[in-house]
Amino acid sequence: MLERDSPTPLYEQVEALIKKNILNKTWPKGKKIPTEAELMKKFGVSRGTLKRAISNLQKNGYLVQRQGLGTFVQADIEIPLERGLYSFAEYFQAHHIDYSNKILSAKIPKKTSKVIADKLGITINDKYLCLRRLREVEGENIMLIENNINISSAPHIETADFSKESLFSIIERYSKETVEYSETKYSAVGANSEVSSYFSIKKGAPILYQEQLVHLSNNSIIEFARVWIKSNHFTLKTILHRK
Repeated sequence: MLERDSPTPLYEQVEALIKKNILNKTWPKGKKIPTEAELMKKFGVSRGTLKRAISNLQKNGYLVQRQGLGTFVQADIEIPLERGLYSFAEYFQAHHIDYSNKILSAKIPKKTSKVIADKLGITINDKYLCLRRLREVEGENIMLIENNINISSAPHIETADFSKESLFSIIERYSKETVEYSETKYSAVGANSEVSSYFSIKKGAPILYQEQLVHLSNNSIIEFARVWIKSNHFTLKTILHRK
């Protein structure tokens, strides 16, 4: 229990006890934790002390507050890799996960870098759309997304509303082709200054990084995406069969 003569502040002790209950699965992922009144009585602390502990646990991805429902242990967002190609937005929609997109920028750069040109299979004189978005789930920024789109394969796509609709749906509508497959790779990287500021984490903290080339049914490359993912409660899942 709490050590009131300890130099460690009470809110940090409460935070450690709550975290222990989460890690040992006394309070399983996705489940509601006891109410504030119950926790204040259990730990013998004030509301202010408890709120500070819970706030820190929210910032670090252990808890999430849902308006009108209470505080819950943060559940992992699992992306099943074996079930075919679909976007993160399509996954969230299918699993009824509330999310929002903040458009940071959507512009056609004046100059195309050789890196982007090589990825999209275009020349440095060709134009492309660079779309940058910040995705929020249950009040927490979890993804910084950069989509580099070959607009020659999807004329006027820059006029679309990217804040609500799935990008793949938009691509298929403007290109009049279907999204066929992707080449995707993941790696663990340290957060740079921009990413750390969006995710409220320390610079250099580990995050998940994704690069993806998306191909249309006519074999052209429509998109090169770079995604930085806050990985404290985000997992990739697959099922493999041995031949």
